[in-house]
Amino acid sequence: MDQEMLIQQLQQQLQQMQQQMAQFMAAQAANPPVPENPEASIIQEVSKKIKIPALEPFDSKREKLKMFLRQCNLVFSGDRKNYEEDQDKITYALSLMRGRMAEEWAGTMMDKQEGARKGEAINPFDDWEDFCNEMDCAFGDPNPEDTAQTKLRRIFQGSQTAEEYVVQFQMYETQTGFNKKALIEAFKRNMNPRLLERIYNREKMPITLHGWQTAAIEVERQQRELQQFRGGGFRPQNSYQQCLGGQQYPSQG
Repeated sequence: MDQEMLIQQLQQQLQQMQQQMAQFMAAQAANPPVPENPEASIIQEVSKKIKIPALEPFDSKREKLKMFLRQCNLVFSGDRKNYEEDQDKITYALSLMRGRMAEEWAGTMMDKQEGARKGEAINPFDDWEDFCNEMDCAFGDPNPEDTAQTKLRRIFQGSQTAEEYVVQFQMYETQTGFNKKALIEAFKRNMNPRLLERIYNREKMPITLHGWQTAAIEVERQQRELQQFRGGGFRPQNSYQQCLGGQQYPSQG
């Protein structure tokens, strides 16, 4: 009799376990687990600090301003945790101001910020973008278009490779305000004449600035490969430095 009762108890426990398992399975089906969010993983990865080389201080030189602000943005992108607030970004940039003019300007702005914290003055910067605008007003080029046009006209390929010439040209082409036709003419005018002649001798002429830049690089590479095949070293100054009407095309000075 005791054995029969024990068997019955075991059967009842088994049934209860089966019912609990069925309820658990039904709950899982009704509320499946949420998969891991890939975007959250990406954000977590991005939030990790990336090592950025130490920035060169800004010394108030006009031509260095844009590069300085770009490098600051690289630092902020690589360490978003420590530079989440605009004020942290501004403080970091102000700490890198060097030289009399830059340090005096930074000191004045820091005094105004301190006054704003005490309620005695207005904060000179609303956010990081406003800080960049103020930096541009204080140290930027008042006529960036004219400056870019002047620099572009002074770029000659000379003894440079086509790749080097294209990179230098691209540094200023978007800042000049020139239209597409004027940019193409400027690029051709200061290219080595023999390279220009080789491009004109191609079956298909380029029609865009990008096409001309690509063609210059391709033609010069083909010439380099040909000279290497023939056993001669490639020297741009010997291959393309020519005179037209007795006038030599100089390298950029």
